[in-house]
Amino acid sequence: MTFARSIFRAVPSVVALSFAGVSAQAATINLWDLSNVAVAPTPVDGTTGYSVVYDGSPSDPAAVTNGRISYTPPEAISPGIKVQPETYTQGGPSGLTLTGCI
Repeated sequence: MTFARSIFRAVPSVVALSFAGVSAQAATINLWDLSNVAVAPTPVDGTTGYSVVYDGSPSDPAAVTNGRISYTPPEAISPGIKVQPETYTQGGPSGLTLTGCI
């Protein structure tokens, strides 16, 4: 058996084993930990505000930003998103039931 043939026979086994322990599981979101977010005050209506997300405390000079959440009142207010920890059913005849949405 050549090296190339043995590799092609081994690859499916390796791929199958790598996914053997993986399972998908949904989580309910109950709150948003703002300890790594620089939350800006809510701006006036029609003006976009930003909450900047960091990899650590915003007061740490070594903290690096991971991006920001933008929002424009009156549609949204600071910090830009809100956790709704209740269950509700999306519209339609066979609506999807959702729990803990952002």
